[in-house]
Amino acid sequence: MVIIVGCSQKKPDKKTILNCGEYAFSPEILKGEVKKFKEQNYWAIEKDGKIIKGDLITWKEIDSIGLSHSFIVYFDKSGSAIRYDLLYDDNTIKFSSIFTYANGKCIRRDDIPTDSTKLSWSMQPKYWIPLSYNVSGRLISGADFRTKVDTLMERQISIYDDKGNIEKMEFFDSRNKKWESRNFSYDSNGNVTQMKFFGKNDSLVYTVLSEFNDAGFLTKIDLINENPRILTKCVIKDISFDDHGNLLMYFNNIDDGKYKILCERSIIYY
Repeated sequence: MVIIVGCSQKKPDKKTILNCGEYAFSPEILKGEVKKFKEQNYWAIEKDGKIIKGDLITWKEIDSIGLSHSFIVYFDKSGSAIRYDLLYDDNTIKFSSIFTYANGKCIRRDDIPTDSTKLSWSMQPKYWIPLSYNVSGRLISGADFRTKVDTLMERQISIYDDKGNIEKMEFFDSRNKKWESRNFSYDSNGNVTQMKFFGKNDSLVYTVLSEFNDAGFLTKIDLINENPRILTKCVIKDISFDDHGNLLMYFNNIDDGKYKILCERSIIYY
């Protein structure tokens, strides 16, 4: 810890990093000490030159479009995420991740579904623990285990570039066979501009290309699926911000109006 003494020194602006769920591989920096962050997707209605909120998009509809589900993240005073809840259509919790920390590092994440019979493999009851760190304190490997029987499900390995950004992630099953990998590219501001997802035998499955504005907000996403070859385009427009300068509402226009979605956020601060 470095302490700067002097009345002329400006205190550094406090921030919270949103890096849970769909934001795990493309984190968003939030201004201020965030206590609770909620994000929900609604159908967007364009009327009289304005974009207004329609019905909440259902879980099934979100899956068919390929969007992230509505969620809530809770943070502690240090800015670490302590709980991540996925929300169902009636705003009830469908799945939760609980994070435990020691000495500033996450030492365990417990994934707790409300009904595991209706969820995908990634949302089954399990827990994750770190396995190793490099000399800089960055996580090198971690593993997921089945909660009830303590058996290995998956192991992950992270490779970093010289700036400390994750350059590649590899995923291995319980038999130590690689079944997936992901490559990441960044711009000069540290934003993830390209993600490539590979399956078994290192075959390219799909690519995500992202563009950001000068303020660091996402403005465009191109999703390129390889087999069959399908291009999905998403243009993102900022609509409103709170007093801290954090984005509260934005508009997603997918495939030139095929899907029009309004994303609404609520943020509570310490």
